[in-house]
This record gives sequence, C-alpha cells and structure tokens, in this order.
Amino acid sequence: MRAKNTQFVLVDRFVGTNYSKNYKALVRSVGKARLMKRVQIVVSDYVKWLTTQNDDTYKAVISSEFIPEIDSDETHQFIQECYRIVKPNGVTVYSFLSPIPRNFRQELLITADSNPLWTRTPPKEWFSPKPGLVLRELRNSGFHQIRKTTPRAHLVIKGDAAKSWLKNAEVKASFYKTYKRMLVESGLELPDWVIVSGVKP
Repeated sequence: MRAKNTQFVLVDRFVGTNYSKNYKALVRSVGKARLMKRVQIVVSDYVKWLTTQNDDTYKAVISSEFIPEIDSDETHQFIQECYRIVKPNGVTVYSFLSPIPRNFRQELLITADSNPLWTRTPPKEWFSPKPGLVLRELRNSGFHQIRKTTPRAHLVIKGDAAKSWLKNAEVKASFYKTYKRMLVESGLELPDWVIVSGVKP
C-alpha cells in the first residue's frame, strides 16, 4: 500500500442527523481497521481549520464532493488555501459529480438534487462547478501538472431504489410522485465523476 505509513487528518463539520451518524460510523470503522494512531478526526468548519494550518505542512489535500457544497468565491479561497498549506511537490485532488448530464436520467438526478422546487437543501450556487472553473482556479493559485479525468459511474437507480435515494438526498416526495413512471421505467443515473488534481511546484 502506497500510503502505508501516512498520517491522515479528516475534517468535517458533521452537522445534522445523517452526518452525525456518519461521524459515529467513521469512528467505528477507523477503530475496527486499527488506524486510530494514523487518523485524526477533526470536527470543524473547513475555513476555521484551513486558516489555522501552517504553510507548507501537508503532502496532499484531498476532497470528495466538497466543492459542490460551496460557491465560486469560496472555491477560489479554498483552492488558494490548499496551495498555501501543501508542501512543495505536494498534491491536491478534488472529486465531484459532473454538472453536465450525458442523458435525461442524469439530468433528472441533477434537477432533483439542485432545483429549490424539489430539494429541501438547495445548493448555494450549483449542483457541481464546471470542471473548467476548478482547473482555472488551480492554475491561478499556482498549481502545475494539472490533470482532469472523468470516469463514468455507470450507476442507474430505478423504482423503489430511486425513491429511497431521493428520500436520503432530502428531495421532496412530490418529485417522485411527479416523475414516478419515468423513475420506475428508466430511473436516475449518477453523472460522471470529475477528478482534478494539481502539484505545487
């Protein structure tokens, strides 16, 4: 394993019932895997945590599905802070779902998860940022060797599974009622993943 001796710092606010459960499950999983000595779990707002970190401290900063939770101004600040705290030759990696649907099933999922008409937790600005924006912010912050990959999820969710997914995503029941036939016959499809990375020179 390439990260065998690496120390990890996991940062999240863990706000809300689902996230609280995730925190407890995370602690259990880390303990079960006997990784408590290598993993530090920090319950904190990302801004508060980032601004208290010293320059050139970490080999890598990695986030998954975090950038969709913030807006364009916050993304700019976040990536700049990532550049500051990463060591020279360190890397930053961000993964998020593409906001550009390849078909109607993906478009339906994006709509359910981002349109205030349907979701109880509409995003600040976007379902996910356009990849070009994130790549530009990486470049402007000083990162080099910038890369983007877009692996396909190939996950289609139909019928009762779609209903359950929508409920967990805090989508209003009226969405399922409105699109029930389509959800049963064709379902929702997870958009492609976008993974972008850069190296600090």
